[in-house]
Amino acid sequence: IKNGLIPYKDFNMIQMPLLPIINGLVLKLTIDNLLIMRICGALLSASIMFMIYKILKHINVSKNNITISLILIGLITQNVFYNDYNMATLLMVLLIIYNELKEKPNDILIGIFAGISLCLKQTSGVVIILSTLLINKNKNIKKRIFGISIPTMLIFFYILLNGALRDFIDYAIIGAKDFHNSISYFELFKFNYIGLLALLLPLVLIYSFTKI
Repeated sequence: IKNGLIPYKDFNMIQMPLLPIINGLVLKLTIDNLLIMRICGALLSASIMFMIYKILKHINVSKNNITISLILIGLITQNVFYNDYNMATLLMVLLIIYNELKEKPNDILIGIFAGISLCLKQTSGVVIILSTLLINKNKNIKKRIFGISIPTMLIFFYILLNGALRDFIDYAIIGAKDFHNSISYFELFKFNYIGLLALLLPLVLIYSFTKI
């Protein structure tokens, strides 16, 4: 993208184009160097940790427990923090959660974050949009839909104006259903901290659902 190529049209890509567009613009405005992408990844990772801190603080978790939580999260996830559309989607989810927790959520802003998540990754983005529209009964759906439409329409016009609509449909929509990149949950059960988390997660979810 930095060199003027159009996603889907000039090169193959299955995910939505927002993060590559942002990266391309950053490289164009700075220097074409891997270090720049490393810095972007560091900023993205730091933003995720900061939003986790803000959420925990908002729900009155003690400072000591916040510190311990952030250290543990950092240690566990240090090898998966990349300048990556999955990490960017996670940041959008955390921003949505933080705004949902406020006494008066900003529905347009929540919609924008949900729309951005779709522009980062279509599969999880659809789920995030449905969640923001269906879960909270105190929401203003029209405002949220308006917020969602802002980033999604901008991406649509980018694809349309660059003559890549047919290729986009072929790769990102039709191709997405044929894309398989998953492992069995049972493969996570190993004698390490990942195996421990794999065991604890369903137990925590069951406990949470019974409480809710």
